[in-house]
Amino acid sequence: MKKNSETVNQSRFFETRVKGLDRMIGHGVRWGSSVTIVGDGLEKETLCHQIVINALNNGLIVYYVCFKEVPEQLRFILKDEMNFDTTRYERSGRLIFYTPIEISSAAWKMRDTSEIIRILSKFLSKLMVEVTIKVAQRRKLLFIVDNVSALYDLIGEDPRWKDFTTTGMTWVKRIMGAVTLQVADLEDLEVAESLSDFCIVLKNIDGIPYLKVTKSSTFGWTPYRITHGELEIAEDFL
Repeated sequence: MKKNSETVNQSRFFETRVKGLDRMIGHGVRWGSSVTIVGDGLEKETLCHQIVINALNNGLIVYYVCFKEVPEQLRFILKDEMNFDTTRYERSGRLIFYTPIEISSAAWKMRDTSEIIRILSKFLSKLMVEVTIKVAQRRKLLFIVDNVSALYDLIGEDPRWKDFTTTGMTWVKRIMGAVTLQVADLEDLEVAESLSDFCIVLKNIDGIPYLKVTKSSTFGWTPYRITHGELEIAEDFL
């Protein structure tokens, strides 16, 4: 018996369920892909959190790695701005926040790249073990890496950082049913494109907010709006 188109689509793609976005990127994000949301304003965080909420509501497990706000701040933002309570998802193990290294830490303040990479490598090794168990259970996973620009600024030129990110990306791509979503500043678009399969770029042009998907979409700059804490792409332009 043939699977219906919806089942086939879900087996091949992670659907963001953001109005207009899945159409722009071609039905959704292929499992195993790495995507970066790039922008200068708070809209990039809004889009990231919207995708997180949609993923949780559709049964995925979300690993949220923080390099900016601590988990307490993220919980407050999700509750206050998007009316989303993380409590039951955290209690059930569906949403897991991580702060492998805080920007206020001694290693960060001293710009000790060797120590930071050591901490991140140890964290990744531990995460691999946890994820292996989830994969064995055939669960779908979404990895969020928030504010990677902070890492780019600090250790982006260190060759060990490139080796670390390559190891992480290669590992994720081998996981059937996982997508990595990063959040970065607009000034880091070139770096983000070199590390990601494609970027979702948010930019204000002549006072109008526009969105564009690089490397994997035929659509150009398309206007969007944010209402009630959700980003909507103007589908009339698609």
